[in-house]
Amino acid sequence: MVMKVRAWGLALVFAGCHGRADSDAAVMYDAATDVGIPADEGGWVAADVPVDAGSAARRVVVTLAGDIMLHRAVLAGFANHAEQGGMAWSLHWLAALIAPREVAFAWLDSPLTDGFRVPFVGGPPALGVPRALSRGVARDLGRVGLDGVCLATHHAYDQMGDGLTETAETLRSAGIGVAGEGDSEEAAWTPFITERDGMRVAFLCFAQRVLMAPGRNGRHAMVAQSSDGVRAIAAVTAARAQADVVVAGVQWNRAPFRPVGDDQRLLARQLVEAGADVVVGIGVVTQARIERVQSPRGDAVIAWSMGSLISNYGAQWRGVHNPPPAIERLLWDPATRDVALVRAQFERLEGGRLSLVTLTANALWMQHGEDGVLVVPLRSLTDPEVRASRARAVTNALGAAVRVRE
Repeated sequence: MVMKVRAWGLALVFAGCHGRADSDAAVMYDAATDVGIPADEGGWVAADVPVDAGSAARRVVVTLAGDIMLHRAVLAGFANHAEQGGMAWSLHWLAALIAPREVAFAWLDSPLTDGFRVPFVGGPPALGVPRALSRGVARDLGRVGLDGVCLATHHAYDQMGDGLTETAETLRSAGIGVAGEGDSEEAAWTPFITERDGMRVAFLCFAQRVLMAPGRNGRHAMVAQSSDGVRAIAAVTAARAQADVVVAGVQWNRAPFRPVGDDQRLLARQLVEAGADVVVGIGVVTQARIERVQSPRGDAVIAWSMGSLISNYGAQWRGVHNPPPAIERLLWDPATRDVALVRAQFERLEGGRLSLVTLTANALWMQHGEDGVLVVPLRSLTDPEVRASRARAVTNALGAAVRVRE
């Protein structure tokens, strides 16, 4: 019986919870008619990046968001708000928080096509975005401020190899950089590199496990995968020669709530030694500690788990004082609805050494309602008890090295 309850709960997560869920009573909607950039308010401004004083020192802000899991209920919200921007409606607050001078990355865990496997069926269920929505999703990722996404995820082959290729092409045609995928092993491990004010930022990523085999793969799409870390270390070393700041992302081979283990911790340290200035963990559905560590180049950052940026997780949470229902934890744990937009500001010093100037995070919240999923700042929550409890949770999860803006 227990196994049946768990299977039913997981099916609801990936199918989007067909049952009608009430809107969060403690959240105030802040949907913008102009979905581009709503007015920002004090205390929630993006990290300040001073004008460079000279060629000896330059600064760049690396901004990190979590997993984008486009479950059925999330996609339904995009369709409901097509006139307001679709996905950009759900994530419009990011546009207010991510400044043009920042370099922002996230993880796209859902293929932008549904043409190769029937989505939301099977075990595990295959994810997929209707082709009618896929170009809008790719466009909106850029509209809210993201520069690049990682495609080396557990669900990379959910729409087969051809679906992965189609996803990458759709993203690139919308101006979004792609990491972790390519038409060869070498290409999959080649970083996406962008530049801000003379600072080159390289983004590479890999998954320790992919849920499905590629299936149909007419154009031979490859995913960057590494279970032992040897290939990842080599890729970081190569990226080091091409960039001032190297960001290495890894989707851990872990259960949704299982803490990062000793093997992952060892790998993260090895990536820093090899040349990564930022190591980002994904795959555990809740946030975990972010640490400032020393590297051969000066300062580095390890974010052990970013959690989700948008998903259907936590859809059945019903407030601070209501007991959790007897269903899958992914559906009711409020920690799965906590969102953090983390930014690390680096300064390049003489000799190419890096100094971490600031390490901050904006605490946000995934609101689930009849209209869809909307990611909002914690300060927009009208219930002070909910706001305070989630602010404490995010602050405790991220740790003392991060200044959390509430």
